[in-house]
Amino acid sequence: MRFLIICSATEPPDGVLGGPVLYRPDLGTADDVTLAEALRAERPHALVTDRALGPDPLREWRRAMPDDPVVIVRCGRSRDGDPTGRPDHATATATAAETATAAETATTDATTDVPRDADAHAVAYGVPVLSVAAAPVTDGPGTRGPDEAGVPLPDATGAPIIDATGVRIPDGLPDGGAPVIPPGIAEETLVRALGAAERFLQRRARPARPPGTASRTGPRPPTRPETVLLVGAGVVNLVTAQRLRSAGYEVSVVEAGPDPRAGAPWHAYGTSRGGGNARMFTLTEMDDYHAKSPSDTASPSVFDRTPDDDCGWDVRRRTGPAPDATAPGPLPTGPAPDATAPGPLPTGPLPTGPARAEEAAARADAETAWVRDFKSVPPWLARTYNEDIFALNRRGERLWRRWIDTRPDLFADVRLSHGILRLYEDAGHLEESARRQDHVGATLARYGSEEVRERFPALAGAVPGAYAGGIMVRGFTLTVHDFLAALLDSLQAGGARLHFDCRADRILRTRHGDVSGVVTPYGVHRADHYVVSPGVTGGALARDVGALGQVQGVLGCWASLPDLAPGLGHSLKVGRRGHLTEDANITLGRDETGDRVLIVGSGYGWTGGDPENIDERHLDLVHAALADTARRLFPAAYEAGGGEEGLRASRRHCVRPWTATNLGLFDLAPAEDGVMVLTGGHNTGGFAQAPVIAEAVLSALRGLYHPMHTLYHPDRGHRVLGPPAPDPRERQASQ
Repeated sequence: MRFLIICSATEPPDGVLGGPVLYRPDLGTADDVTLAEALRAERPHALVTDRALGPDPLREWRRAMPDDPVVIVRCGRSRDGDPTGRPDHATATATAAETATAAETATTDATTDVPRDADAHAVAYGVPVLSVAAAPVTDGPGTRGPDEAGVPLPDATGAPIIDATGVRIPDGLPDGGAPVIPPGIAEETLVRALGAAERFLQRRARPARPPGTASRTGPRPPTRPETVLLVGAGVVNLVTAQRLRSAGYEVSVVEAGPDPRAGAPWHAYGTSRGGGNARMFTLTEMDDYHAKSPSDTASPSVFDRTPDDDCGWDVRRRTGPAPDATAPGPLPTGPAPDATAPGPLPTGPLPTGPARAEEAAARADAETAWVRDFKSVPPWLARTYNEDIFALNRRGERLWRRWIDTRPDLFADVRLSHGILRLYEDAGHLEESARRQDHVGATLARYGSEEVRERFPALAGAVPGAYAGGIMVRGFTLTVHDFLAALLDSLQAGGARLHFDCRADRILRTRHGDVSGVVTPYGVHRADHYVVSPGVTGGALARDVGALGQVQGVLGCWASLPDLAPGLGHSLKVGRRGHLTEDANITLGRDETGDRVLIVGSGYGWTGGDPENIDERHLDLVHAALADTARRLFPAAYEAGGGEEGLRASRRHCVRPWTATNLGLFDLAPAEDGVMVLTGGHNTGGFAQAPVIAEAVLSALRGLYHPMHTLYHPDRGHRVLGPPAPDPRERQASQ
């Protein structure tokens, strides 16, 4: 994709643009002939402007790109034309039918909370026109953020008081109340305009309907219930299974690990059951970690450093083939790769024997490519991704609330607690976060340090300077192991077939490529539809499901403290700027015996493509950092729990799935009698967005569109930034 901005910005936006974005404000005042020549030469897919467009530039643009989707985004102007009174030909010539078609294509499903950034209002010469408002805003004390639908809330006068996409008012309001609007378009507006264009073009790039459903206009009336096989029994797939069963589907689940209710050793399980018995929902879960401004030079380099080197994230034990990689050694064993198999690299243990060096080098190449893709995301696109993630979180909050109200049996014994207290060690960090939480509409209350001590007695014993203040935000926590057990009991009682210790080894396909079954050690499982959510350990399935090659691992660590009287009451998010575990959760949980505990968790460790490739020294550093946070906030509980040795006994870790875009994955492929859906890569967002993922899966099975199909499409990043590097095995084969 290529983007051309021809309107002037209030400040030079070069630092936040990057990627395939060309900034040419000189064209904003150019005549139509000059603009037409530029459009013909640059061939942009999106044009961001605040001026009216005559017929000649539009006609020449379409002649230069007759088959490509294109779009215009108008910033901060009336739909009737620009301030000079010049008519906008794109608006003037649109028919009602064209307008309706563009609006359907540009906007999201009305049942979701994804913002309608792309409000398409006209089409001419096949060019949709979207509009992005540039309303003046302030961000002073007492502002409130968007409501659940993402709509800015007004103040007492009815004027918007916070909208991160508008022109800022530098000096307040002059006499008469008219806003002072500086010349040009604010950076935030340009970012939003680019985001609107990017989403619109992504939607145009995907099929109108999921594969295998072209002839269907809605749920088909089956002679028998449609069947669904779900691969993986993590929290995302179990929530999805519950949603599908409620919708009338016959559900089966295959899971490589043991039954989560069996009480097997924690390391026998995946992320959902293997980690601490606690999960948290807030509106900012799954936060994007790319640099969002030119001043952020630390984010792009975190994978270049280890935890003992300026809080880096690289915790890999081995970072490539050792000098003696062809010699036998004590590395984990596993099947040798099938060099002829299609698809991405396997994510399991490195092989032994002659294939070991080749596979090690290939994995190192894949990890290098993953980091390169992470670093290539420009700030404007990172901000767009972040807004999409938060919009899906808002939808998740609404669905979680509905589920808690309608299925109280699932939440009866999960230590459900509402409201999250965010604590910050640094006053500047607190102020930054307060603005951010206001912007997303999460803030419920704000407290100074002394008020925190008074209102939350469990924190009164914290060491001096442990927190500068706190913010109470929307959210909830629950004990996820108990929740998984309740889900499984409910599914089983409803007739679901659950197969544990049943590894999925291969996806079967017909000669036309349609999915026809899943091979396990106990035979072939077949269904109408398939939902694959294998977490970070895709294993052999990575060869059969191409998008799994985008998933690499990020470390999460936990340890437990006793929840001493009077009890904490609310789970915490703890911000310690410059600390190894800068963002930690202290969550109301339970231990293996059912006793109430505080689970201290964090994780900033990148494991690359092998989730077992963790250097124990780096793991110890992360746990030591968690212990430091626990000791500062809860010194009495720390000592009562046995101090450092006590925490060591309760140490746990897991490896979460993550992508270089920081977005989840949602991919569709045709099945013999339905659809195969891939979900995953959500890092910390799997639990938070689980009901939305389930909603998107149900829509796909019914042949209906859901915004997640576009927002989490595996090709989204590469469509903007260029194709991925070739599979290292293909490169080796060609040499």
